[in-house]
Amino acid sequence: MLSLFARRIAWAILFVGVGASIWLGLQRHRTEARNRRVEMCIDLIQVRALATTQGVTSAAILRRFKALGVTSVGVSELTVAEMCQTGLARLTSNGAESMLLCSSREVADQIASALEDRGLAAASASAPPPNAHVTLVRYEAVAPGDLGTPVTVAAFLADAETLLTVGTGLAKQDCAEVQRAGLRIVARLGNYPGAGLASMTASLRSAWSLGARSVIFTGTEVMGFRSGLPDAADALTASGLTWGQVEFGKQKGDERLAELLKGRFLRVHSIAEAELSQIAPSEAVERFVRAARERNIRLCYVRLPFLTGPDPVGENLAMISAISGGLGKRGEMATGPAKLLGEPAAPVAVRALAGLGAGAAVVLVLLAILGEASAPVVVGLLLVALAMAAGGVAGHTGAKAAALIAAVACPTLAGLRLLSGCGAVAGARTSSPIAAGLKGLLGGAALSAAGGLLVVGLLCNRDFMLHTEQFAGIKLAHALPVLLVALAAVTGLPGPGESLRAALPSMRTRVADFLASRIHVGMLAGAMVALVALAFAVARTGNDPGIGVSGWELRLRSILDALLIVRPRTKEFLIGHPLIFLGAAYAATGRRTWAPVLTIVGMLGLVSIVNTFCHIHTPVHLSAARVTIGLILGCAIGCAAWPLLGRRTAADQAGTRPTT
Repeated sequence: MLSLFARRIAWAILFVGVGASIWLGLQRHRTEARNRRVEMCIDLIQVRALATTQGVTSAAILRRFKALGVTSVGVSELTVAEMCQTGLARLTSNGAESMLLCSSREVADQIASALEDRGLAAASASAPPPNAHVTLVRYEAVAPGDLGTPVTVAAFLADAETLLTVGTGLAKQDCAEVQRAGLRIVARLGNYPGAGLASMTASLRSAWSLGARSVIFTGTEVMGFRSGLPDAADALTASGLTWGQVEFGKQKGDERLAELLKGRFLRVHSIAEAELSQIAPSEAVERFVRAARERNIRLCYVRLPFLTGPDPVGENLAMISAISGGLGKRGEMATGPAKLLGEPAAPVAVRALAGLGAGAAVVLVLLAILGEASAPVVVGLLLVALAMAAGGVAGHTGAKAAALIAAVACPTLAGLRLLSGCGAVAGARTSSPIAAGLKGLLGGAALSAAGGLLVVGLLCNRDFMLHTEQFAGIKLAHALPVLLVALAAVTGLPGPGESLRAALPSMRTRVADFLASRIHVGMLAGAMVALVALAFAVARTGNDPGIGVSGWELRLRSILDALLIVRPRTKEFLIGHPLIFLGAAYAATGRRTWAPVLTIVGMLGLVSIVNTFCHIHTPVHLSAARVTIGLILGCAIGCAAWPLLGRRTAADQAGTRPTT
């Protein structure tokens, strides 16, 4: 009786926790709905290359791109080495002294100003900065060679290679050209030797003064990497520039810089030129639209794939138009200047209720395992629930721990309840297999969705929405519920009013019978399929899955993307949900041999429901729609499959084969 009372209390707490999580999910949805504008950016270097090949001005091309939704242009700084390669300057060195011969006073001033901003040079030899690597002296001279009569900048530098790697800042004429076209500037700046707070602030403010409002760092590392990252964050804040973090870019130091900026940055999606040349433009369009729609990407840095051919300008414009049209489909998003994501309202008390709900789910699982428990055990379990409430508000670490426990407990609880209808644990027989299948699937999905909603509530924070922080333990959350339910199917669980101690003899007998039972080929094949499916599902989880997506699945995904509001997960609607349906339907007709096996394999769909909500950087309304559509399709497939399988079931029960 005490355990029954504790179960009722735990169910009530779970409902309250889920209700609190739904409220938090609505707050997050409001925050996401206020930030649905996506900035499209193209690269100035590519625009100029395109203009040169077509014999038109880059200004004319920029205006055409702007008309199709392009908002900004990436303007890259040239390094001293690149200036030398393009003929804007010439470097001579005798080891101790390096001299730059510049093609014009404007180029000389740009180099000198950039070196001074970076703390690498002074305006004169008499006033070198404390940590200078270079001392500049400007004077007029006739340069040797074919540069005419340039302004000469003499740089005294022990290592000429250091000078070559330094960026020279944004060119004024480049920025002016972009602004005349009515477009925003995204500065492309690189890291440099000796980067410090003062020099980074000066360098970034210089870009701001030329009209830049965002910055995406070039190269393999962010500015300030490695020990200067805190200074880089302060410099970005002081300059007013918004940093763009390129997802999948794997720049050194980008994750740490994102943490230091505490949400004051934009998520950027881009496709590298080498990869862009190997995929179809339609695939590139799909990737940009999906990134913005499903991963809170707010700046798409689009490299132009067509620079040759009969009409490269038209082909590039068509791709940009397709991206813009995809973003505006169904009125979900619009092109325009991106803004920072806000922080959703998530009061501590409400998040504590979500943590309490996670604790209640754990209590229900433990009570199912322990059966009738003593008063001290029940009190201890309720204290566990209270501890989970405290953990849910104990910073990101506590919230992630509580979220992981909820993600494991809820689908496990759903699986244990499904087993009770399969005969693995005593249960009642249902007369209608279709009704039993729907009841089993919808009930299991509801409990799993409750776990997903608890995760949503516990991780309702901008850091998780921007992927600076993320749900921890995704592979464990996939595998552990399936393994726990499989173990329960073998051992059985205490019956109503029975304690674990009293049930142990019968559980030992069940295990002994299982180990001594004859293995049929069909059962062995089913077990192997279940293990392979579990291993495959776990391997496919995470940000860097070890197994890619097959060609047929990619085609199926494309079809579903075109037909539905959002594409459901294949392992839910095509595998997990139909198997849960069939397991419950088989149990209702008395065929309880296969019912537990189908339920165990079908658990892949239930854990996938929770996993869908664990992607906090995906807008919450899309996660809810994905789960709902997957459930509807899973029910439809189960209902369609049952008449074919149910005919054989009736024949088996009658001891005859169906005639044709």
